Amino acid sequence: MPEKGLFLNFDFYPWTKLKNYQGDVSVLQFCRDWLLGMDAFMRYSSGSTGTPKAISIHRKQMLASVAATAKILKPSSTDQILLNLNPDTIGGTMSLVRAMEWGLNIHVFPADGNPMIPLDHIHPFTLCSLVPLQLHDILKDPESIAKLNQFRVVLLGGAAIDHALFAAIQELRPIVYHTYGMTETCSHIALRQLNGEEKQERFHPLEGVSLRLAEDRTLLIDAPMAIHTSLKTNDLARIYSDQSFEIIGRLDRTLISGGVKMQLDELEALFSPLFPDLSFFLYGLEDARLGQKMVLVLESEPFSTPELEKKLKELAPAYKAPKAIIFAPRFERTLTGKTDRINTIRKWAKTN
Repeated sequence: MPEKGLFLNFDFYPWTKLKNYQGDVSVLQFCRDWLLGMDAFMRYSSGSTGTPKAISIHRKQMLASVAATAKILKPSSTDQILLNLNPDTIGGTMSLVRAMEWGLNIHVFPADGNPMIPLDHIHPFTLCSLVPLQLHDILKDPESIAKLNQFRVVLLGGAAIDHALFAAIQELRPIVYHTYGMTETCSHIALRQLNGEEKQERFHPLEGVSLRLAEDRTLLIDAPMAIHTSLKTNDLARIYSDQSFEIIGRLDRTLISGGVKMQLDELEALFSPLFPDLSFFLYGLEDARLGQKMVLVLESEPFSTPELEKKLKELAPAYKAPKAIIFAPRFERTLTGKTDRINTIRKWAKTN
């Protein structure tokens, strides 16, 4: 049987020989350290809501994640993994660990917008992880869609799924799972199948994961892949009797404007049908009269907005409608592809 290993820049590194790697390429150094049995690794949170935090994750937690994921994905010896996320993020790191633990080939490509472009028309890849931004780019190109349709499973994570993207996913051949997790849980602790005959309405936790709500309605996680017990998140959630759950917002995205408390994530979900082809977010800016005012930020060159303002007010009461519309030609994004709201606003403020 041919040796399995990692492909990088047209070079092949068999798993059996990577233990002896002496170079300075970080992805190969990580694989060497893993194969040598290192126990702890440092990774960083995404930084989408603030400064990225250094987090120490341990081998037993990563192995628990790999084992629980295998029960869902059912990898076989013929699977091949395409890695098109930054290997230093938790999503990229765990793709590497799965490949090593499952004894599969993994091909490392640059974390570009459309990872299908460099692939051959007929390719061997069956498993990959994407962020929604990458999938949006793939879906713009029929040739890229044809390449994606050769995969068996796609893990989609790092951000929410809008209505337009969900509808497009229904036409794809591979099973697409929306993932829920974070660096502190060694990637996902729950999956939601988005398409196919067994598609799901909500996230379902992996085996061994237990969930409950804190007093402030945020999700508490007990899981073998988490860095500690009763891991408290900032995600506001609703849990059902079968332990399935849905995320309804974030605690740190609650805005108080004119004495009215508003959950920005809920309003973004309400407004999302208006923006099938535009990235957007809601943000709170300081305001002398209201304390904070909600603004709508669009990734676009400026355009006339009276019709848009009318539609926004039809969807929400006037006090929950954006008080201004901001145009940013290009959003800042984190290494994991999430919209970096804080730095996008900072960049906009410097030029306005």
